[in-house]
Amino acid sequence: MTRRVPEAATQVPGLVSGVLLVLGAWLVVFSVTGVYGADRGFDAPWNDRVAGLLAIGLGVVRVARRVRLRTASGIALGLGLWLLVSPFVLNYGFGADTAMAILVDVAAGTSIAALALVETLNAKPSV
Repeated sequence: MTRRVPEAATQVPGLVSGVLLVLGAWLVVFSVTGVYGADRGFDAPWNDRVAGLLAIGLGVVRVARRVRLRTASGIALGLGLWLLVSPFVLNYGFGADTAMAILVDVAAGTSIAALALVETLNAKPSV
């Protein structure tokens, strides 16, 4: 019995789901243990908790295949873009005490948005 290696196009959704789960968990853990600096306006740790839980939930839903791939990619892209801009929109502040929080959000947002975009571009057109 020969075993075929799946094509790259079929591996991308699993990769995106896994990254969503890992980055979502990281955001939740960092929101509890990380340093966000002085409180300014909206509570930045809560932003990361909510975004992390959304990423975990989306990853689980994608693994369970309870949502269309294109819909899941669009939601992931939106979540990634939000994480990318949220430190600036919510005014985390710019200083040594907030640098790690900004870096975590920008890195997670960039990763999620880029993978969701790659998945969208890599998806086979539905007939």
